[in-house]
Parts: sequence; structure tokens; C-alpha cells
Amino acid sequence: MARRIFKLASVTSTVLVASGIYLDKAGYLNMNDVSGIRAGRAVFTTAVIAYDYLTSLWGVTYGTEDYWDVKSKVHLRSAERLRDLCCANRGTYIKVGQHLGALDYLLPEEYTSTLKILHSQAPQSSMQEIQQVIREDLGKERKYPNKPAFVRRQSHSPLNSKKGGKRVSPAMAIQTSGPQKSSFRDKPGAV
Repeated sequence: MARRIFKLASVTSTVLVASGIYLDKAGYLNMNDVSGIRAGRAVFTTAVIAYDYLTSLWGVTYGTEDYWDVKSKVHLRSAERLRDLCCANRGTYIKVGQHLGALDYLLPEEYTSTLKILHSQAPQSSMQEIQQVIREDLGKERKYPNKPAFVRRQSHSPLNSKKGGKRVSPAMAIQTSGPQKSSFRDKPGAV
């Protein structure tokens, strides 16, 4: 009986994984939107960070110069792992990373300096994704240059700005579909 259940579970798992890979490659499914994958990445990254702190500081005498040097290096490695997690999971994770990057009064400098780049260098949507959102929201096709001259994030910069001493036209801020989908999945109890 146990063998039968194991075989059924193995076949079912294999079919589900193969289907997911096929749908991802065909463009019907983005594996980054699967909440289990996003949560798995977060759990794995947290475990690696905790393990790094435990093993790196093991046996180092607290308060010595060596202790502070090792701790600073672990902080930097952990902050980079956290930044990579935020970029991989996008959506709400980037917003949390931006918030953590602004907590310089609370977090070590290695964390804030590493996570602050999420304010200016967060992963960007492609022009095709942006045009798709505009098509869905406005119901018509609009043509824009392939590379915008100015990018504005809501509440991060003024509408008009200077680039190279010249005033550039106002920017348009849009909410892409990715964060809407993934932020729903980041909420507790979401399916």
C-alpha cells in the first residue's frame, strides 16, 4: 500500500513539475509568480544567512578586533544575499528591501548601503511589459521610445527633472501587472 502511494505521489509530482517547466518555457506561466517558489527562496536565503552567522562567528572571541571584522564581513554577505532575494522575488520584496535600506538608524551600515541601491537600481520592466500594461489600462496602443529618458518612481522624484542640464518632459508612472499579482501572493493566507 505504501509503495502504491509513493509511486502515485512520484508520478504526480513529476507530471506537475514537467507541466510547470513546459508552461514556463512556453510563456504561459512565470515561475517567479508561484508563491511556493518565492517562499522557498525566502526560507532558503534566511537559513543560509543564519548558518553563515552561526558558523562564521563560532569560536571568535566577542569584542576583539577579529570579531568585529568577521561580523562586518558576514553582515555584507548577508545583505547581498537579501538584496539578491529581493530582486529575484520582486514585488513586495523589493518594497521591503527599500524600506530596510532606509533604516540606517537601526540596521548595520553594511545592510543599509547594500539595500539602498534598490531605490535607484531595482529590476526594471521591459518596454514590452510597459506597453502591455498601457494597452490593458487604456484599451489602445501607444508608441513610446524604447529607452525612456527619465524614470520616475511614485513619491521618489519630481515629475519634472533635469538630465545633463536640460529639462526633460514629465514622466509617466505606471503600476506594472507583476507587483499586483505577486503582492497578492505575498499576503498571509493567499493561495
